[in-house]
Amino acid sequence: EDTSIMRTTVLPSMLEILTRNYNYRNKAVKLYEVGRIYLAGGEDGLANEAKLLSMGAYGSDMDFFALKGAVAAILESIRAEKVTYVAVKDNPSYHPGRCAKVLVDGQEIGVFGQIHPLVAQNYGVDAELYCAELDFGQLMCAKGADPEYVALPKFPAVTRDIAVVCD
Repeated sequence: EDTSIMRTTVLPSMLEILTRNYNYRNKAVKLYEVGRIYLAGGEDGLANEAKLLSMGAYGSDMDFFALKGAVAAILESIRAEKVTYVAVKDNPSYHPGRCAKVLVDGQEIGVFGQIHPLVAQNYGVDAELYCAELDFGQLMCAKGADPEYVALPKFPAVTRDIAVVCD
């Protein structure tokens, strides 16, 4: 059974929070939320609970590339390797020219981009909204090796050495 992040989303929750901040006349907002989605197919008839990291922002200093930088910073901080971004044009929630999915080692872990203007209009917002949705479980699987501690040498290297010969 397909349990991809693209099928179920926490986007409505983030859009409601962004809308509330927009209606309170906050000029610029950058938010994140870790939420759960419920997918069929769990043990004993229960749902699989997957965690999603969602980020949302708007304001004069926010654009597609600023959001991509935030996503890249998260992936860099967990030392994820082989990160690629692929343009997405068929996701109805996002602007077709400003949306991308994130792949780590060929595995899709999320999607980010500008919310489609019609979707933003449905929420009563006339500003450009930007959101990202990352599968938290996939992020933890993409985590690179922990850095190894290397002790400082007992006798540090000498950069300048003077030898003097005297009588």
